[in-house]
Parts: sequence; C-alpha cells; structure tokens
Amino acid sequence: MLIADGKLAVREHVAADLIGVSAGTLRNWRCDPRGNKGPAYAKIGARVVYKIDDLKAWLDSRTVPTRAVMPR
Repeated sequence: MLIADGKLAVREHVAADLIGVSAGTLRNWRCDPRGNKGPAYAKIGARVVYKIDDLKAWLDSRTVPTRAVMPR
C-alpha cells in the first residue's frame, strides 16, 4: 500500500481484486478514449495506483437498488 495525496492507495492488481475485475480490465478501462469506464487513478512515475476512496466512490456510483418483489 502506498500513500498518494495523503490517502491510502493500492497498486493495480490489488485494486482489481478489490473491485472484482482483472488487472487487464483496469488497463483496458484506462485506455478507453472516452475515459469514463473505470475508477480514477494516479500515476507516480510509471506506477499506476488507485486511491481506496476513489475505488469506493466508483463502486458507490454503480450501486443499483434492489426491487421489492411484489406478491402475485
């Protein structure tokens, strides 16, 4: 774990495990020309890190409320 901008951050493979995707998926999302698929990331030299707060915010933005099952 690293500290980036005073916040706890993790390397790509750890971030991928935390959100349930592969590290390759994170790489693909970073290369997406629209830039809106994956969580925000930071670069420290050539190293890519993900702040824990950004991973949480990304997951929170994708929360889908459950639907109540109506009796028939």
